[in-house]
Amino acid sequence: MLRLYEQTGEVTPKSYFSNNKGGEMLKSSTCIIMGETGKPIGMFCVNMNLSHPFPEIIKTLMPDTSQHHSFDMTENFSSSAGDVVEQALNHAVIEVDADDSVNLKGRNKAITKVLFDNGIFELKEATN
Repeated sequence: MLRLYEQTGEVTPKSYFSNNKGGEMLKSSTCIIMGETGKPIGMFCVNMNLSHPFPEIIKTLMPDTSQHHSFDMTENFSSSAGDVVEQALNHAVIEVDADDSVNLKGRNKAITKVLFDNGIFELKEATN
């Protein structure tokens, strides 16, 4: 894929069949990750093992609705670090305000702890 890009400038993701070391068939997809300067900085590759029954493969792509549990995992698809910080702050405020054990005097400290525990201060823009 990288060689094709170098020869033609083509960056359209490609899907193809391949085999793993054990000879099992894979459905593979690859795309080039472009940097801010327009040059490739990496490649994203996904390989799906087709030796398993197809219904089993599909099950891995869907949530198990028979369990009737809510999904606690959330992801942030923000386009900037500032958005990530703002969303994390809003979430922390809601979480702390819902906790009756936190008094008004300890509110800001509790919010800061939630943000710290979630790793938000690892972002450069977070401390501002």
